[in-house]
Amino acid sequence: MANFVQIQSFKDLVTHLEKEGKSFNADSAEQAIVLSPDAAGGASTPVVVRWDKKDPLIHVLQPMVAEVPAERAVDVAVAIARMNDQAKMPGLGYNQRTRLIYYRISMVVLPDGIRSDLLMAMIRGAGENAKEVLGTIRHVVEGSAPEATGRTP
Repeated sequence: MANFVQIQSFKDLVTHLEKEGKSFNADSAEQAIVLSPDAAGGASTPVVVRWDKKDPLIHVLQPMVAEVPAERAVDVAVAIARMNDQAKMPGLGYNQRTRLIYYRISMVVLPDGIRSDLLMAMIRGAGENAKEVLGTIRHVVEGSAPEATGRTP
């Protein structure tokens, strides 16, 4: 039988990560944590986990490319839409205000919480999915990818 705990709140999440010896920084006011790449299962950069303040959701964000040049924004947005359309697990995003490309997985938190093993799998999955498409995303940002992603709908 799997060893897991039910996480029902941001406080539970912090407590669980502390007990597991994970390296992270917590911001209680924002209900967000930043996990080190090692603590996130070998991600390429730190992973952000946000406990939604309004809705029963938890969001796992893997930042990928910061500071997309303004002149590449349209091509980046189009490429992300195309890639998400073809993906088994869409989750690429682009924040035009911060110019950040990221991969996000969001999940509903049931009344009895979310299983810790499922949450850790989501965190690892976000990092793995981001790694899988990072090369293509970088080419799009640099303007060196043919037809934005090389795929057609």
